[in-house]
Amino acid sequence: MSGQALWASAAVLTFVFAGLLWYIFDGWVRPLVRVPLVVALAPLVTLIAVVVGITISVALSGPYEPPPRPE
Repeated sequence: MSGQALWASAAVLTFVFAGLLWYIFDGWVRPLVRVPLVVALAPLVTLIAVVVGITISVALSGPYEPPPRPE
């Protein structure tokens, strides 16, 4: 995956999380409070989701490596 595609997918993921947070906070907080919450939490939630995904991937990829070939 190229660097540009990686940044584009990260931006789309961040906007999706921002939309979800906006929808969740819709009836709970005032609009002036909702904007900073979404702006601050969307990148944070995206980063946490990426770190958890990488951690799970690293933890599960070790057992699935092929065994070394005998010589």
